[in-house]
Amino acid sequence: MEFANLEWLLLLPLGALLAWQFPSLGLYKPWRALCWLLLVAVMVDPQLRLKLKGIDLWVLVDRSDSVREWTEARQSEWESILRESKGEHDRLRLVDFATEARERSASESSFVLEDRNASKLGLALRQALMLRDETRASKVLLLSDGYYTDSLDGLEDALLAAGIPFDYRLSSKRVHSDFQVSRLELPDGVKVNEAFAIDVRLEGGRDETVAYTVFRNEHAIHRGRAQLNEGRRDLRFFDRLERASSVAYSVSIDVEGDQVPGNDRMTRWVKAEGPSRVLLISNFVQDSVGQVLRKGGFEVERTSDFTSLDVRSLSGVSAVVINNVSANELPAGFLKAIDFFVQEQGGGLLMLGGPSSFGSGGYYGSPLEPLIPVSMELKQDHKKLAVAMCVVVDRSGSMSAGVEGMEGMRKIDLANAGVAQAVSMLGRQDAIAYLAVDTEAHVVVPLTDVHSNRPQILDLVRRVDSLGGGIYVYEGLSAGWKELQQSQAGQRHMILFSDASDSEMPGDYKALIEEMVEKKTTISVIALGRPTDSDADLLKDIAQRGGGRIFFNTNAADLPALFTQETVAIARSAFIEDETPTLATAGWMELGAGQVDWLPLVQGYNLSYLQEGATMALASNDDYRAPLVAYWQKGVGRVAAVTFAMGGQHAWRAQAWEEYGDFTQTLGRWLSGGRQQDGVSLESRIEGNQLTLELFYDESRKEFLGQQFPAVKLAEGQEVREVVWQRVEPGRMQLTHALSTNVPVRGAVRLGDRALSMGPFFVGSDEEWRTDLQRIQNLGALSKKTGGKEQVDLSKAWRHPPQLQLMSLRPWLLLALVLAFLADVAITRLGYFRYLWKQ
Repeated sequence: MEFANLEWLLLLPLGALLAWQFPSLGLYKPWRALCWLLLVAVMVDPQLRLKLKGIDLWVLVDRSDSVREWTEARQSEWESILRESKGEHDRLRLVDFATEARERSASESSFVLEDRNASKLGLALRQALMLRDETRASKVLLLSDGYYTDSLDGLEDALLAAGIPFDYRLSSKRVHSDFQVSRLELPDGVKVNEAFAIDVRLEGGRDETVAYTVFRNEHAIHRGRAQLNEGRRDLRFFDRLERASSVAYSVSIDVEGDQVPGNDRMTRWVKAEGPSRVLLISNFVQDSVGQVLRKGGFEVERTSDFTSLDVRSLSGVSAVVINNVSANELPAGFLKAIDFFVQEQGGGLLMLGGPSSFGSGGYYGSPLEPLIPVSMELKQDHKKLAVAMCVVVDRSGSMSAGVEGMEGMRKIDLANAGVAQAVSMLGRQDAIAYLAVDTEAHVVVPLTDVHSNRPQILDLVRRVDSLGGGIYVYEGLSAGWKELQQSQAGQRHMILFSDASDSEMPGDYKALIEEMVEKKTTISVIALGRPTDSDADLLKDIAQRGGGRIFFNTNAADLPALFTQETVAIARSAFIEDETPTLATAGWMELGAGQVDWLPLVQGYNLSYLQEGATMALASNDDYRAPLVAYWQKGVGRVAAVTFAMGGQHAWRAQAWEEYGDFTQTLGRWLSGGRQQDGVSLESRIEGNQLTLELFYDESRKEFLGQQFPAVKLAEGQEVREVVWQRVEPGRMQLTHALSTNVPVRGAVRLGDRALSMGPFFVGSDEEWRTDLQRIQNLGALSKKTGGKEQVDLSKAWRHPPQLQLMSLRPWLLLALVLAFLADVAITRLGYFRYLWKQ
């Protein structure tokens, strides 16, 4: 027995003293003395040690890619042994984990875990600690290969405080026939043109000659063979980067008979720091915009290899300039990344005019549309030509598949929604035909004027269903051309929607398209899939021969936006090729030091409207008064639109303008001016998949932080989340964040009206396959300190040191005190009644 409050025993001599000094209290009487003793006992709170019956065994099952075959093959056997050996009062609790952790009931065989590229043991342990019944004894048993990708910090203390032993059983699959890239070390950051070391470690279960390749952004820069000595070989290479950017370095090995290929490649990213540069996206080899920016002291990187553009392309960039490049030529992921680059990281964006820009270039409905200071959808009275459009849609069996993240929606439903969007964007004088194609073409809507038939057309479009079979491309093109031939509209256009992996029977499509093009009909293709899919080349050729665009997309949820972009580009946008006089406004004074002697005429411009909140510096002096130069602030970034052409055949007047260079350089300086911030620095490091950021700032100059605590936003793929800093000490803040695998993460710290950009950070799926023996040693140390062990015989997993629980006697003593008090009252009252009776 234990006593919680021994100081209350002082009440015993106090009671004796009171009984002697104040006899009238009656403390010498048996019942009152008993009450006093019980009161003292209640205050002392005596507690009994009782042995608990049974334990809760928390079995943590690693279901990550690196070990899933081992765990799934033995799951039934393990669980059978554990259930047969448990005692009457024992309970089995199962937790599956990979990138997430979930408790599984005994009736379930397993959970479907979407992402298995991580082993978050720390997350699983924390969940078990959170869900455990504190009135019962608990124990943890880990079934794993021993390699985990998150942090176990703080868990040793938590397990010790809860009295929970940690047992583990490890797979033995990684032994003699496993070879791996165990280390790839790069500096956190390097300077442009500064040589740096690339340190590589190769390991294997036996001494073997290993073929290796070192890649920089998937381009091989070193190849060779290395002989392992005592199962290890360290290699060192040197490289340098010529411009500020983020670069992915990878090392891969090739060994015959390697049984664990998942750890044969490792990828790390390094960021080269240098002067901020302007990323110029242009098809013009001698782009005059780039030339004048270089003369103004800007570092300009012009790219025409648009397929290589991704989030890495924005690293070290102060502004992006898009010069007459259509939206379908740029990767969708890159376009989506620009929004975070501008609004959160403080970058600049400039779009220049031309036939392949703004609405004519398919930017309406694109991720860039909300950023641009001009609206790209035009009013009906701006249209020049009536349009006859035919939409040919794949309704084969693959279109009945569901869409991830959109419950109840199928691919065919989103394709129908896209066609409905196209119908909604057409004008009153336009016409539409809709054909659904499998092994033959089905005319859902024959060529029909939109004018008074829009509701009926939309109703028919939304009813189309997927009925199986493949898609016969020639059948669709031929039937669509028959519909379009019925129209004499000034523009005839076909949109072919098809699966890039399932487009069959092209027939003599080349002759058919040649006939269509001769009769002024164009064809664009929306392809569901990737440019590398089996039928992608066919669809590319159809679009190229048809004089249209091609869109590749793997996310069916984007289909309505793609149909909208293409429809607006064909039917609702215009590039005015007539020479047009200009009209200056006062808006330029916010950007430049003085007024500009504007060019009197532009040779061509994209017709648009000024967005609410934007400023116009130059307008067209015609019936439209359309913006020619407009700009605004978006988030902490800056965006400008120049709707007249500054390159190509429509730009000779602009390029002859005396202030062409000053105008372009002034725009460049304004766009690049939103990111610098003195008095603050940011450091980052990655351990496993754990990102740690530290922000250092001068306390005496902290006014630049703004009125609020500096916000941190991280863009992980398309998801943007805000992360909270922890203040470590004056002038220093820190945060940690678990990175997802194979997803570049960019970040920004908002500092008043400026931003400090960071990243991209990257953790490859190779991290899940690392065989770092230090992690197994850490598990062994954790098990030893908590009273656990490596469990070979699972039938003994239920063995547990006797678990004692303290039970307080206070409630029972309190009840006895109440009863004794009532007894004393009853006896006292009974004596009083006897006295009255005698009277």
